[in-house]
Amino acid sequence: MGRRLVPLALLALSLAHVPAAQPAFGGHVLGPQRILVALVTWGPQPFARDEVRHVVFDETDAFYRSTSYGKVSLTGTVTPWLQAFDGGVSCNLANINAAASAAAKAAGFDPSKYDRVVYVHPEANCPWQGVTLAGTVFLNGAVTSYLVAHELGHSFGLGHANLTDCKRHGCGALEYGDPYDMMGVGTGDFSAKAKFDLGWLTNVTRPAKNGTYVLAPIERTSRLPQAFVVTTGDDQYWVEYRGHPALDNAGRETPRAGVIIRVSPSPDRDDFGSSGIPDLLLANPDGRHRPELTHGEAFVDSGAFRLTVLEAAGDRARLRFRWTDAKAPRAARFTAALVGGRVQVTLDAEHESGSGIARYDIRLDQGAPRSLRTDATNDPIQIGKPLPGTHTVKVVVVDRAGNRSPAAVRRLIVP
Repeated sequence: MGRRLVPLALLALSLAHVPAAQPAFGGHVLGPQRILVALVTWGPQPFARDEVRHVVFDETDAFYRSTSYGKVSLTGTVTPWLQAFDGGVSCNLANINAAASAAAKAAGFDPSKYDRVVYVHPEANCPWQGVTLAGTVFLNGAVTSYLVAHELGHSFGLGHANLTDCKRHGCGALEYGDPYDMMGVGTGDFSAKAKFDLGWLTNVTRPAKNGTYVLAPIERTSRLPQAFVVTTGDDQYWVEYRGHPALDNAGRETPRAGVIIRVSPSPDRDDFGSSGIPDLLLANPDGRHRPELTHGEAFVDSGAFRLTVLEAAGDRARLRFRWTDAKAPRAARFTAALVGGRVQVTLDAEHESGSGIARYDIRLDQGAPRSLRTDATNDPIQIGKPLPGTHTVKVVVVDRAGNRSPAAVRRLIVP
């Protein structure tokens, strides 16, 4: 893609990402992104200005327009070479930023007027070729569309696209190991979850029951769903269909097209000390030692669900999904009290493995049950204003597979 190709192994070792220090970093990224590309030097001028403009505002812009389904574009300015340093660069980001920013301002280019800033300087023997600090990218002696797209991805809030040999979150990861993704060692589209987080992909299916589901390819816009998200008690899987094989930076095909799966910690585990790198590509989802699933192949999360690929070709993939969790949740733990004349129920935090808790059904006497999602259980809830007498409060826990716990019962006397 880029004009000055760098060996991929070297490039993977030399890319770096410095976490953001500003709250504007991350979130949805939509619309034209104004980019200032400042060429800053102590003397050497290794790239032609037009060459840099072509890499950033033709090649990299084309990638972002495609991967965002037209929701993001790159526009802006490439400066002429600016004298910013008295001698070679020290590789200290704060010093580079201060000197480069001052040189740009002195030449009439105000970095604060742009959404992102890219500083390009000649090779300075720094231990990285690209590094990003919030909305500022630093390129050390290399300008390729892969490098620019990758580092701008960091400026949008994305981490590296990594790979794991495990089926669940919490295992070790191979950094940059994803061969499909521009944030890994591939040159293809960002992951479905990354696109969702950035506000580009909005049509997501989350299965509420067993059945057959359809996915459109991730690489182009579609009215069909482009992500299939399965949440269990311990993990969350983002399933997508790659209509094209993975390509490395030299244009070589690596894994084939097919259905791929990425794993993150389940949101159910937020209060239970969960740790683990999110959005890890499963390198070996079904024992065949390759990431893609094709016709007839299946992924199984033991005790939770089974996902079978019925078709993965052309403009769609068809998936058969089935919950395999047959274990009923434990009975709920809760308290019921009369507060201000109303029944107030306080649920204790629960965690279930397998499919995980979907909701709590709460009933006062013989009234209609009130269903409460797990993300709404942090605060006490009021369920009715009973008359004097003895009343019964029942709570049933329902998991995502539809299994129901025994009813937990509390009696309450209203004077």
